[in-house]
Amino acid sequence: MTPLANLFIFLLLYCLWPLLAFADWPHLPQPQHANVESIGERVVLNGVPMQMHRILSQQNPKHLQQFYQRHLGPNHTMTILDGGILLAQGRDQHFITIRITPLGNGVTEALTTVSDVAAARANQGRPLGINLPAQSKVLSDMESFDQGKTARQLVYQNQYSIDSNISYLVDVLKQRGYQLQPQSRSHAAGQNTRLFAGNKREARLVVMPSEQGSNVVLTIEQSQE
Repeated sequence: MTPLANLFIFLLLYCLWPLLAFADWPHLPQPQHANVESIGERVVLNGVPMQMHRILSQQNPKHLQQFYQRHLGPNHTMTILDGGILLAQGRDQHFITIRITPLGNGVTEALTTVSDVAAARANQGRPLGINLPAQSKVLSDMESFDQGKTARQLVYQNQYSIDSNISYLVDVLKQRGYQLQPQSRSHAAGQNTRLFAGNKREARLVVMPSEQGSNVVLTIEQSQE
């Protein structure tokens, strides 16, 4: 095979890679006449890649439950929750969950999640991408990719005061090129909020008191365009 042909095949695979990488994800059907919302084109929660959708339907919960049970087949579990049910199934390297909840006024909500368990193992121990105060415990790490924008939200807690956490992260974000917005300060309902802006990016910091220190939510968004 000529070098030119090799180059053509390489470029073709490079362009098709995003499609190939997700081509084997299980497909969940959508009820007729339902409103379907994608919760991010791709979401990574605590290292677990996910595809998530919110479905709003005029069908009653029992009919929606039977609709998804027919698709899942006999090999699935059903758990009764407060106000709804949860269907779950393992399928090869993926894990599927469907939570069905009545919202009232004849509307039923279904939250569907398909998780890539194999990829989650490979993501264990991945870096956070930002330095946190010493001895901080990360409670949640969620990253989403949607319409040319990436967002990462870290939820963590530590023993430091609200002011110490704010001062530390203001310095860290400034070193990364973010500018604190002077009009962003808020102290509503015990929350302390700071907003930051940068080149095609922004950040939001929310710090709340806890019994032994502070709970912190840091969200960073960046446009890829």
